[in-house]
Amino acid sequence: MIVNPFSSSTGVGSGGVWSASHPFVATRRGVRQDSKRDSNNSNSNNNTEEDTDEDTAKYDKSKRQQLRRKRRLQRKSSANPDFKTTRILLTWFTLVCCLSISIFYLGYQLFAWSTGHYQDSQHAWNRFEAAKRKVRQQHHNKNGMPQLPNMKNRVGNHRPQRQHDDTASAAVANDHMSSSQKEDLKAMTLPELMELFDMLRPKDPRNQKFTRADKEVLYPILKEWAKRLDNSMKLNRAGGMRWIRHYLLPPMEKGQERELVATPDHAHEQEPPGFFKVKRISKGLFRGSNNQGGQDEVWEWEKEWKNVQREHQHKNTDGDNSEEPAAKIEIPPPVDYTDPNKYEYPPIMPEPPKRGGYPEVKTLGQLLQNWPQNQDNLADKIHEALMHFNYSDPEERAMAVRFREARLPFKVYDIPDIDAVTQKWTDDYVHRQFDTTDNLEGLQADGLCQESPDHFFAFFVPQLWQTGTFGLPPVRNNDWTYHSWSEHAKYADATSLESDRPHYYWQAGVTKSERFADPEKQSFISRDLKNTLGAEEDNFFVFNIDEQKGIQCRFGERGVTAATHFDAGQNMIAMLTGAKRYILSPPHACPKLGVFNTRESPIFRHSLLNFAHLEYLNGNSTVHDIYGEEMSQRERDWLAEAAEAPALETVLKAGEVMFLPSFWFHYIVSVQKSAQCNVRSGVDRIGTKEFGGAQDINRCGDHAHVHSKF
Repeated sequence: MIVNPFSSSTGVGSGGVWSASHPFVATRRGVRQDSKRDSNNSNSNNNTEEDTDEDTAKYDKSKRQQLRRKRRLQRKSSANPDFKTTRILLTWFTLVCCLSISIFYLGYQLFAWSTGHYQDSQHAWNRFEAAKRKVRQQHHNKNGMPQLPNMKNRVGNHRPQRQHDDTASAAVANDHMSSSQKEDLKAMTLPELMELFDMLRPKDPRNQKFTRADKEVLYPILKEWAKRLDNSMKLNRAGGMRWIRHYLLPPMEKGQERELVATPDHAHEQEPPGFFKVKRISKGLFRGSNNQGGQDEVWEWEKEWKNVQREHQHKNTDGDNSEEPAAKIEIPPPVDYTDPNKYEYPPIMPEPPKRGGYPEVKTLGQLLQNWPQNQDNLADKIHEALMHFNYSDPEERAMAVRFREARLPFKVYDIPDIDAVTQKWTDDYVHRQFDTTDNLEGLQADGLCQESPDHFFAFFVPQLWQTGTFGLPPVRNNDWTYHSWSEHAKYADATSLESDRPHYYWQAGVTKSERFADPEKQSFISRDLKNTLGAEEDNFFVFNIDEQKGIQCRFGERGVTAATHFDAGQNMIAMLTGAKRYILSPPHACPKLGVFNTRESPIFRHSLLNFAHLEYLNGNSTVHDIYGEEMSQRERDWLAEAAEAPALETVLKAGEVMFLPSFWFHYIVSVQKSAQCNVRSGVDRIGTKEFGGAQDINRCGDHAHVHSKF
């Protein structure tokens, strides 16, 4: 029987793959030819069959190639059993080579850095020696002072030399200041230290990096500088005139770069510990209970204050044996600025004048000539320039609202809630709220004490203050309690504390969210001012509640002067106890006040001009401080400019609230022990045509690329 190999009974499907057990072996070409012939007699899909055959062929070819590679590797492994080990060793060798190259590169960089640091350090110490000789020569010629120890045969105006001398070489070798150099620093006066620092400090913080060599040379000077200040604070020493360092003021000439500009990166590199905060409370009569050091640790002002209290007690008891403790005795200040009969106010205007003219302004020089900053006003009447509205009178309160909407400053009085706080905030009450946790209705309040070697307080941004470039900051924080500050404030009132002796300033505040907390979770500031500055809804004092930024409080002692500055927010300032003198200038006075209006400056929004120095301009061109130093020409030029700035003044006393529009400058002098709190209600950028606004602040200065736009 003849079997047809192409029949369907052979076990091969139409167009399928041949079975391996089929007796007839045919090529795929034959299958395709046969399938092609069969396509004439059938309706099957021959295109699909051809595609399947091609895919199968490709798959078979790939499998065969993989099999050949596998066998090749097997033959190579059988011929060389260490093939795998060789590959591992080769990989490790590559890694070791890369690591060796990296170590060599890092070692080279370290060698280059150490060599460069040695050269920088050597150059820095040579500059130190040369600057020290120059400073001493200048002061010796000016004042006829004796030479410093270890300075014989080295006095002269030498330039920094690159060759080594023994003192500089020893300093570099020891990586710190030599003993002879330390002795030289100790023998210098404070102005000499400051001048030496000025010669050696980096002049361009934007482009000049503060190096390790700079730190080695400048930090010993700063530490000695800080020791002098600490000693002055402890001895309650009158430091004389403290002129402003010239580089802390903007240049008068157009186009010059402002030196008091920093970047946060530089500030973090240079910030040394201990230069911004000091410890004062461990010992003393009035500075805490931990008095373990005996009488030797008592500061001079504490001794004086105790003697003043005893004398006052003896004088007022006529020799009787009074059992009242000296610390409880109240000694009034020479002039009580809270007396309402001491003031004369302008006639009340129901609405702001359409043609302007309110408030009436003079020049800053005229104001300080009529009432010098560091003297009491002994006149029978103090003439006020601001409107004085009765808050309890609905008609006058409506007038005050019209002045507020016109963006003009004014004052209100007879505020029941403020008067209640004035009566409540006694020293004992406030001391308990800040310093203890016993029997409090809510949270303990947070406070902070700042100190200055004289009456002038210039506030700054610590994160931007570079001590290695700018020197010690204008003020420092200490760890006094409120009770410590309060005792010194009473001492300042009783003794008419001189302006060149150490002064202290107490600060506190609450966040904007605290007013919404439960009373037991609020501090006394929020609870006592809840109906005025701390209201939860819009009222007369907080008229844009969504922009309220919290409440700030300042407790001042006699003589404390806050540097002139502006606030962007519309301010309501409440005087709760005591009194302060406010000298106000409109926004368009900005170019005359030496203000830093760039956020890159640690003195942003402030000026470091002390207007008390104005009295030394007229006919006193050679006024010296106790060390024989003169006012710098830059400070002199700025004071002459500021003397022509438009200004007005008012005394804000207990029970009064003053409205201060956005961007108005205020220079504050505490005329007696006082407590003041303020709150802001958003930014007004429009201002007035007569006095200016945000646009004047933005144009102030001569560096448009660094201006902060408001």
